[in-house]
Amino acid sequence: MIYLFNFALILFSSVAYSGEYDDLGFDVESFEKKTIEFKGYARIDYTFLDTSVRDKQTSLNEFNLQTDIDKYVFDIHNDLSIYYKTDSITKESSSHFVLNSLTQTFGEERFSLEVGKKVERWGKGYSYNSLAFFERQKDPIFPELAREGFWMGEAQMTKSLADSAIKNYTLTVLGAPRTKDNDYLFSEGAQSNYGAKIYLLIWDIDFDLIVAKDSYGTDLSLNLVEGLEVHGEYGKLPNSESYLLGFRYQSIIDTTIVGEYVDTHQDGRFHYLKVTQKEPFNWVYSNVYLLYTKNTDDDSYRSFLGVNYDFKNGLVLDGSLLKNTQGKGIKALVQYFF
Repeated sequence: MIYLFNFALILFSSVAYSGEYDDLGFDVESFEKKTIEFKGYARIDYTFLDTSVRDKQTSLNEFNLQTDIDKYVFDIHNDLSIYYKTDSITKESSSHFVLNSLTQTFGEERFSLEVGKKVERWGKGYSYNSLAFFERQKDPIFPELAREGFWMGEAQMTKSLADSAIKNYTLTVLGAPRTKDNDYLFSEGAQSNYGAKIYLLIWDIDFDLIVAKDSYGTDLSLNLVEGLEVHGEYGKLPNSESYLLGFRYQSIIDTTIVGEYVDTHQDGRFHYLKVTQKEPFNWVYSNVYLLYTKNTDDDSYRSFLGVNYDFKNGLVLDGSLLKNTQGKGIKALVQYFF
């Protein structure tokens, strides 16, 4: 039913837009913002791992399409993905369709209401978030792959203050009903979930205080000196708690270093390090990077040493050498954005 709803919205907006100004004799696109826009990407992600037992080859391929509709009362964002996975060990392949988000927004920047399926990214951490009360679990190395959201309604109010230590504040209140797609959010017997966040920019410090149905937490971020930012998080759930301490440093030669220590009190403790050098040796549109995580409880680790190149025509190539507790290998990623 959701997919039919998506198709109907796209079809309605296309018809409403087409031909509306045909009799005026000029190119509307050059004068007016498009009322419907499409963008997305296709990615081929291949991994080969040489272990002491046997070689393993896996692939995670994705086609993503995002639609933005801005017409009359409609302010709709839609994000969907089709995945195809293969695994040489299990000899299995699978494909599935995921509706990542589908939201309708009302209002403006100072006060807005958003309803639908969306990703709620709370917290300052890069590899992990102790405040991810309304977000699916993500991989510390590839957090951007956690794209699917939850069905919810969210109201947000923002206000700037003059001549005050508090320069800006934002109040966010949300509620999530119990649906099949939202099962991840709920403890046994719960019928709904809700939360609130207050964001403060106070003395140039970013600060969040969050309260949910059965959880609470806080985070902060500040710049110690030019180029050096530090951040931290603490989150308390019914049966566990976690915290994160980290920093991000960017040098004048565009070397970026992100380091974090995470203690989940339930799943273990780990270190995270990411080092990126933009355009090394004046090789424009390229980046060299190192990614590393280590679990201090069981000494398991993963590391990637790689390079990516952006052709500036939508095509991005990324290749890396990988090594982990099981073995070593290569990872290749091809992405095309349109």
